[in-house]
Order: sequence, then C-alpha cells, then structure tokens
Amino acid sequence: MRRLLIGGSGFIGKNLIRKFKADEASYLSRKPVEELDSLGYEHIIVDVTSPPEFEKIVENFDVIYYLAGSRYSDAGNFFKENVSGIKKLISALNKLDRSQKLIFLSSINADYGITEFYRSKRIGEANVLSMENSLVIRLSAVFGDGDHITSQIVRLARTKFHIFPGASNLSPIFVLDAVSAIVSMEALKGTYYLCSTEKISTVDAVNIIRRASGRSPMKEEMTKVEMNKLLLKLAEKGDLSYDELYDLSLNRFRETTVFDRFAKRTKTYEAFLKEKFHSST
Repeated sequence: MRRLLIGGSGFIGKNLIRKFKADEASYLSRKPVEELDSLGYEHIIVDVTSPPEFEKIVENFDVIYYLAGSRYSDAGNFFKENVSGIKKLISALNKLDRSQKLIFLSSINADYGITEFYRSKRIGEANVLSMENSLVIRLSAVFGDGDHITSQIVRLARTKFHIFPGASNLSPIFVLDAVSAIVSMEALKGTYYLCSTEKISTVDAVNIIRRASGRSPMKEEMTKVEMNKLLLKLAEKGDLSYDELYDLSLNRFRETTVFDRFAKRTKTYEAFLKEKFHSST
C-alpha cells in the first residue's frame, strides 16, 4: 500500500511519514526536507495554494493524507489550502475512481471557531466527507521538538500581561503518540476527535515557563464578553496575532476523543515543558 502526504514537510508530516518505509510513502510540498530525502522518501514539488492537475500525481497512491492548511499560514492562503486544493484533489480522485482513501487532518475546533482558518477547515471537511472513502481527524494541539504550540506559549509567557481568558484546555498530544493514533485510524471513515485527556490550560503552560525563569505567574480571568477585548489588547501590544491568541483561548478537550482507543500516552505536555525549561516545580 502506497501513501502520499500532501503538506508532508510540516511538523506532523515529517513525523508521520517515518511510520512508513521509504517505498511505502512519498511527500508533496513546496520545499524538500533534507532529512526525509536522505532516508529515501520521494519528494514531489507542488504548491497547493496553486492547485495543480492532481490526477497524474495521485494515480499510483492508495491513501492520500491531506496535511496542508496550517493555521500559521498567511490568512489569504487558508481557502487556497483548505478549500481550493481539496476540491481539485477530490475531482482528481473521482476521475480516477479507484476507491482511494482520503484522510484530512483538521482542527478540533473546526466546528465552531470564528476565524477564517476555522471557516476554511469546515468547508474543507464538508468537501472531504462528500467522498465515500474518507476520514476527517479533528486534531488537538500537538507538541514535541519544533512544534508551533510551544513557540506560542513561550511568546505569551514573555509578555508583560498577567491575565488571560480562563477555561481553555489544550488537551495536547505528544507528536509520536499522535502519529501512532493517526496511522491506526487509517481504515476508519467519518469524523473523529483526537485529543489527550491531559488537563493543562494555556495559563498552566505559561506558568511552568514563568516559574522556571522566576517570573510572577499569569492568572486566568475574564468572562466571554470581556475575552475578546482582552485578546485584542494583547494582540496590539504583544508579538502574537489575534488569531493565535484566540486559538490559545479555546478549549480543545472532547470527551469523545478516540485517543485511548488507538494510541497510548508516552509523554505529557507538563513533563515536556518542565524538562525543556528546567522547571524546579
């Protein structure tokens, strides 16, 4: 069985492809990854923001993972990645009519997030689910060396602000645990939530870093009415965008997660942060 990882040069993609042998998986992206190339994985150079004719690209693959569409892209690319690219890919798969599997990595808050990123993910999901042999995985925060979530937490910890909207739960998954679950889910169809049961909020994570550097802790406050005002203020005076701050304020826990069914937790985010920042707490 051969697999193609579209957007496979990203944080999750680089870890996911290593779950397969080099002759079982290829990755598609704008730029190659030297480490993956040295391991023998085929690289297909394509920019999904300018959707190509996918038919010839995907014809020899049995499973296509769509990992493009990062929330950290330029806002103008969200629809190109999550909607236009997906539509063109689905059109190619329908023409081939080989019952190839399409797996779309979405966000755990795709069903109601208010930013353009979440809106594009919702539309992307709807297009993917129009195919009979498809799977949507709504994924929580994923951490590990080189992840995006910790970079954001660090930048928030370094701000002078001492309050942040409460009630967020990152429910983060260690990247190696996440990719193990994703591979185990390959035969499923439909939509599934994938998050851990670790209860650690954005403020909890920030305070691990702050305590490690001897800084005063941040507090969780605010009602939903006040939350938007605070996020706008933080965005104006800090180095995180409104979309990033909004994302950090959301609850990512779902009781219906299939994580324990398809993987086991090998590392918590709390342990990861304490090890990374040498916290004595």
